[in-house]
Amino acid sequence: MPTMPSATTPLRDVPTSPPAEPRGVSTALLLAAGTGTRLLPLTRTAPKCLTDINGLPILGRLVRCLVEEGFTKLLVVVGHLGDQVRDYLEGEQHRLTIEVIENPLYASSNNIYSLWLARHQVDAPFLLVESDLVFDQGLLSEMKTPDRVAVAKLLTGMAGSTVGLDASQKVADFAVGASRPAGEERYKTVNAYTFSRETWDRVLPLLDRRVRAGHVHDYYEIVLSQLASERNISLTATRFDHERWIEVDSQEDLILARARFRHRHEIQDRAYRANSPEQVGANSESDDDGEMGRVKSLGTPTKRVERLAT
Repeated sequence: MPTMPSATTPLRDVPTSPPAEPRGVSTALLLAAGTGTRLLPLTRTAPKCLTDINGLPILGRLVRCLVEEGFTKLLVVVGHLGDQVRDYLEGEQHRLTIEVIENPLYASSNNIYSLWLARHQVDAPFLLVESDLVFDQGLLSEMKTPDRVAVAKLLTGMAGSTVGLDASQKVADFAVGASRPAGEERYKTVNAYTFSRETWDRVLPLLDRRVRAGHVHDYYEIVLSQLASERNISLTATRFDHERWIEVDSQEDLILARARFRHRHEIQDRAYRANSPEQVGANSESDDDGEMGRVKSLGTPTKRVERLAT
């Protein structure tokens, strides 16, 4: 079993009696440590999350979506070429408090280990999202309620974990990887989840147990699958239409993403620039009655990209 680094963080002191949860989700955790071998040669010199989609990297799209949807904090677990991720975030104009967590075992571990490394920094409720996901901003608004899982109708050629849903659209079971029950309607997980404090408190002990037992090559969905089989977790499905999202795993996926999101990126880019700190200030100065006019201020930009030791 690999030696487990110990994280030190100013957010580690958790009160014994946690406060009541806010009504919505305002913290996001992005797992971006992987090497992205299926996107070679692009990922030889840049991390997967900085792959360009029509002039904007995947990470840039995510940051803009988070800002537009009112998120205030982003935690990013990095590994492969992590300094490039940090440099990109430091150079962006945004209104997010950002913390970067390093995964020193990124080349020999899977997403369960990255999630485990963030266990002391993340404060539920939170959104968990993977770094290769490209989606319409409107879909994110439907994920701001805790205990949601993004799913899409399983189509031919789709790989990865799937779920079965009950009549109330809650997850009945997880099938991790290629293993899928026969004869059942299945839905592809879209690698985006929200967890409440109660749910995270159930996930964390199992997550910790598996990692400390040396299972750092697992997918974190194994933990969710166990909890679902024990009826010890309740996640409601949020449907992602297949034309409004894509998981960029390969060169073929990248070509499709650039074609699918070309026009939508242009619309999002104009909206984001209209609400940028510089543009908001300009509109404020030109408004005769001293108000902000048609452009709503999203707050003062927070320029804090903190590096957390592991």
